[in-house]
Amino acid sequence: MPRFAFIALIPLLACSPQPVSDLQACDDSACRQQTLLVAFDTDPQSTVALLGDLEPVQQEALVRILAEQRTDQLEVSCGAVVAGSPAWAICSRLRERPHLVRGKRGTSAEGLPTRNGRGPVSRHPPIPTAVGEPPAETVQACAERFPGLDAAQAECLFLAAEALAGSERWRASADVLSLCVAAGDFVHGCLHHSIAKMLPPLPAADRAAPDDMTETLQAVDALTTAVGEADADAYASMFWSMWTVHSFRAAQRVDGRLLEVLPPLAEPHLRMAAAFRMLQLQGTTLEHDLAVWTAALEAALADPGVANPGSRHDATLWKSRDFWPADLIRAGEQNVPAAFCLGPGRRAISSDPHEDLKLALLESSARLSHPPAQEFYVGVVQGDGSLLVRWTAVRLLGALYPDALSQLALQDQPALLRLRAENPLREK
Repeated sequence: MPRFAFIALIPLLACSPQPVSDLQACDDSACRQQTLLVAFDTDPQSTVALLGDLEPVQQEALVRILAEQRTDQLEVSCGAVVAGSPAWAICSRLRERPHLVRGKRGTSAEGLPTRNGRGPVSRHPPIPTAVGEPPAETVQACAERFPGLDAAQAECLFLAAEALAGSERWRASADVLSLCVAAGDFVHGCLHHSIAKMLPPLPAADRAAPDDMTETLQAVDALTTAVGEADADAYASMFWSMWTVHSFRAAQRVDGRLLEVLPPLAEPHLRMAAAFRMLQLQGTTLEHDLAVWTAALEAALADPGVANPGSRHDATLWKSRDFWPADLIRAGEQNVPAAFCLGPGRRAISSDPHEDLKLALLESSARLSHPPAQEFYVGVVQGDGSLLVRWTAVRLLGALYPDALSQLALQDQPALLRLRAENPLREK
């Protein structure tokens, strides 16, 4: 299992503030844990830098205390750190793994609102309840390594799950998932990272062949078996949501090659990943017009492409923004059919493939590094598209350009539009 170790920090230069003396004088972990918070409150920069003189396990344990008990202050302190400075090694690690500061366990399945429409109730798959106990030796090792530090033990289990997923892939699905569940507040991040690492090498979307799918189908079967029947569909959906985006991210062109090899369950995810990749590749050359985009994507997916078995690559840890983290119950969003979107996240889906392409393109546009101007989304809201398409545009407009919502006259519109416009997404 890889150690979550912070790189040793260079001692502060003479012109820098001196480390807090009480913490510096400690020669054991108990003393450091007792004096850490006072030292950090007195001089956060010097305190974080002082951690670099400690061995990695002690660094990790003390940073976990700061992450739990001085969350906001640690973020502010790290926000002012300059790249290459003494505290950079620690703060950059926290940026890479933000759950260490802001980790929060999702609501249990029993506490979530009921959906009438099919699909996930939140951006994450449900926490599986059918997994067995995690490997006892790993749990014991983490407990002994970080006695009395719950968050540090949880991160230790998270890292163990990632390491196992990376080494054994989908064959270790049951143990990996059990470690993620045992990671407590970090369960969702652990599931995302670990499922990505468990994916077998996958083909680029424009070069896929039936032979590429043998191990992939074994992998999705292993995952759904591990989570149990009640959660199998949700995890199969998450699997294909992640698989298709990583497949299309490696594609040099968008075509319908994957339609020849993927099961029907994967098709909404294929459309979403294809839409995102098309806008990435051609977004600067296409007119910002949803009808134009839809026609272009339909034409691209009608091209069967050419199989090229063996051109496989590993998935990476990649995550896009989520623009629908929860249903607005008063608006009736629990009735909207949903699917995972480019991994963890949600979007609306339609049983009509043409309309579903429009939904996928709208969602994709908002996730570009440079989304279309607000006029694009306003035009869709005020256009003659379906209620589902217009609602998607309202939701994205409110997330990207909340001030533009005042341009809309929705008083006589359905509650789905009107209430979402009154309650734009506020990213956490």
